[in-house]
Formats: sequence, C-alpha cells, structure tokens
Amino acid sequence: MHRNKLKMIILLMLIISICFFIGCSDYEAKNYEVSGIDAIAAEILSDTVSTDILTAGLKTLDDGLQLSYSNGVKDTISSFTTTDILKSLKDSVAVFSQTEKNYFIKRAAKECYVNLDLNSSGETVIYATDYVKLQLINGTDTLSVKDTTMPLELISGAFHNEGEHSESIVKLRYVYDLESKEYLLKIIGTEQTMGNKMHFAIVKE
Repeated sequence: MHRNKLKMIILLMLIISICFFIGCSDYEAKNYEVSGIDAIAAEILSDTVSTDILTAGLKTLDDGLQLSYSNGVKDTISSFTTTDILKSLKDSVAVFSQTEKNYFIKRAAKECYVNLDLNSSGETVIYATDYVKLQLINGTDTLSVKDTTMPLELISGAFHNEGEHSESIVKLRYVYDLESKEYLLKIIGTEQTMGNKMHFAIVKE
C-alpha cells in the first residue's frame, strides 16, 4: 500500500517537472519581432547619428508672444497667430522637416514647440524616446490623435543595453492622418518624463 502511494507521488512529481521544463522552453522561445514602420522607427532611433533641433517655450506678452529657444535666444513677435509662430520656429531651425530621420531635442520648457513641416499627406506616426504628451495644432484647432497604442512587439522587441540593464528604445507612438503642410507640435512634459533631452522620429505609413 505504501509502496503504491510512493510510486504515485514520484510519478506526479515527474509529470510536474516535465510540464515545468516544457513551459520554460516555450517561454524562452518566445521572440517579439518588430516589423513594418515600427521597425523603421526603432532602427532610426537606435542610430548614434542624429540631427539637433531647437525647441521653444511660449510666453504671452501684452503686445504679442515671446519665444524662448533652447539655445537661449529669444524672439518676440507682435502676433498671436499660429502662422507667425510657425515662421519663427522655422527660421530658428526648430523644425521637423524630414521623415525617417533621427531628431535630437532639448526641451526649452515643460511645454515647448517645434514646427512639423510635412511634404506629403497620409498616415503619419510620431515616435519619441521619452514619456511625453503631444498636441498637434492646425491653425486654431488641436487635431485628434488616431492612435497612441504601443504594440507589445515594439516595447519588448526594440531595446538597447546599458551595462546590465535593458531599456525599451521607443516610449511614445502617436498616429495622425495629416496633410502636406506645416503644423505646430506641442511637446508636454509629464510626471513620467525622464528628462529634457530626447529623440524623435517621424515615419509615414
């Protein structure tokens, strides 16, 4: 009787061990592969070569607006229109003017601005390497974002190593349907934002 019970216990332990090792093998074999435009963005943002872009904070004055750029330069415009703000940003090289390029920025303020100048229409995805909030302004209207979902493949499949630590490259992914024109892009720091410096990439679908 005791011998049969012992055999049952050993058999049960053997089955549990086999299931455990099979489960571990399946887990280790799981590979998250980034594809499509997400793969393009991850590759761009992994590149050590980038283009420095200024940003500007906005301050309202009695007779207009003052743009304080991240290089310390200030520009005062006697206008409150988006068109004039975009012109100042473009003249000061605070502009994302190309897709599939690694842009490096330093935020001039908690809420700062750049000019997003697109030369083609269609679905446009904005990626960043820090946790910030974006608002895209067209004239006096703030545009609705189509999607802010971060695919699991992008979170788990695109990362870089720093010493003993691995960190996801892409922290932000905003999808818009946009026309070929200039937009005012507002970058807003949040409680999750890790610092003032970050990289951006604009990729067309």
